[in-house]
Amino acid sequence: MPPKPSKKIRKRRRLRLKTYLRAYGPKGLLLFIRELGGDRAQATLRRRELRHPLHLRLNTPDILVYREIIERHEYRFDVSSEVRSIIDAGANIGLASIYFAHRFPHATILALEPEAENFAQLQKNTAAYPQITPLKAALWHRKAAIEIYSRHTGSLGFSIHNTDGCERSAETVDALGVPDLMDRFHLTGIDLLKIDIEGAEKSVFDHSQEWIDHVGIIVAEMHDRITMGCSRAFYTAISGFPVDFQLNQNLVAMRSRFAATDPVY
Repeated sequence: MPPKPSKKIRKRRRLRLKTYLRAYGPKGLLLFIRELGGDRAQATLRRRELRHPLHLRLNTPDILVYREIIERHEYRFDVSSEVRSIIDAGANIGLASIYFAHRFPHATILALEPEAENFAQLQKNTAAYPQITPLKAALWHRKAAIEIYSRHTGSLGFSIHNTDGCERSAETVDALGVPDLMDRFHLTGIDLLKIDIEGAEKSVFDHSQEWIDHVGIIVAEMHDRITMGCSRAFYTAISGFPVDFQLNQNLVAMRSRFAATDPVY
């Protein structure tokens, strides 16, 4: 007889079941049962508020990422000026980029994701959105060869190492700095920079002097538990921003021209 699941595992399963049922209706129960059986198939999800369907993978964190971004509006905040250029660094399977595409319909979005399976899913989810450009790359403080490695926490748990001067392997990808992206895509400024890059944000913000004045809004999740000093680097970098606040798991910095007079966070 198999051992009884721990209290933590039971709680996690209840959350996944509830989310599947809200997202898929009665079909969600079948998907949850398939998960328990180890099924790693994909399930298409159609939402009235989204122009195109989503494709989520069973037995991955996809359903919980969907819950945070689409159901719970993790990135909802008011702005007073139109957002037209967005970089989504750590795009995972594209849900934040899709959320931004609906929230800011006139924006062009660069979606960076270094991990191969996540990137394939990102391409699939964003194929119907011409304003989203997927890039298989990692955000770092400069152009480099980067090795990605798993922290064994599912499709969200990938971090990076610099491998300059080393032979490239199947696990290496290109890393780009913010100036590299601005040059390649002829951007004079970035209205919204979203960062969720598993500890690499420390290096990005430690070397931000060249580009920080060209950014209007930064939304970044800190990972001090992975790389010490991430939050300190963020707050040092945004010293010239007049508005900053916490938004769910993220820290936000905003220029005055984007700050709403009566914001909703």
